[in-house]
Parts: sequence; C-alpha cells; structure tokens
Amino acid sequence: MSVVERANRDIAEGNHWLARQRLASHLSSGGYDPELLVRIGEIASAMHDAFNAGRFWLTSSAEGAQVEEAVAVFIKHVGSDVKQIAASLPRACRLPALTSYPSIVQARLRRLGLDAAVIALSPSTPAAKERLSWSMRALVLVVAAVTLFCGIAVCVGISTIFDWLMSN
Repeated sequence: MSVVERANRDIAEGNHWLARQRLASHLSSGGYDPELLVRIGEIASAMHDAFNAGRFWLTSSAEGAQVEEAVAVFIKHVGSDVKQIAASLPRACRLPALTSYPSIVQARLRRLGLDAAVIALSPSTPAAKERLSWSMRALVLVVAAVTLFCGIAVCVGISTIFDWLMSN
C-alpha cells in the first residue's frame, strides 16, 4: 500500500492529523513533489489549518482563491521578511534553481518576491551546505571529548603497565 493510500485510509478513519503527518514525513524523505504538496495542503485545509495549508501550497501546483488565501495567511503569520518565509518552508520545498519548480510555482514565488530567498536556502546551495547545525556541532564536540578521554586513558594504562613490569 502506498503512502498516499495509507493517508487516504487515515482520512477515512477520521485521522486527518495522522494523514498529514504521514505525507509530510514522506515528503521529507522522498523530496520535492508538487502533487504531494497539493494533497497535504488539502488535508490541512480540511482541518481548518490555513497556516499549514498555505505553507505546503506555496510551492505546490495548486491554484485557486482558497490556495491564495491560505498562502496569504501563512505569510501574514510568518512575517514580511522573505528569508524568514523561505526558512519556514519544508526543507524539501527549497530547490536549488527556480526552473526546478513547475511554472505556476515559479510565477507565485516571483510575484511574492520569494524566488531568491527560497533558492538561497536550498539544502544544495553551497552556503547552506557549509553551515553545521547545532546538533552536528554538539556531536563533533562529544566525539572530540570522548577521543581525548580515550587517548589519556590509554596513555595512563600503558604507563601503569610499564611501571608494573619494571618493578617486578
């Protein structure tokens, strides 16, 4: 059973939140899919969650007054800073080139002045690749500390064994 079929089953059982989460997780692992974004936006809209509907519909191929209203709600709540709006999009929705998006999305991003900000925050943009997240920085620090501790322990152990051998 595909992820979309499972999400449809979740909706039939009244679990809209689970269906939305299931599809959003699939989007994270599967990458950009404008039709999947349409479906996630529809589910969020059915849940009366205009913010998330707009968040997913912004880079989807969805059209219409309801879509534009939801996108406006999303932008209103995030703020007018284009970098903040782009950063609030799901990572899979930030592509490295504007031409990677369907024409409707290209036009929407240009109209809203988001095209450069979304591209700049793309995970495959060199500047984005150079930044390490806080969790990665913490992991590097922990690994360095453990390595240092093990090195000291080995030196102390070797010294102790050497002293023991020399005293016998």
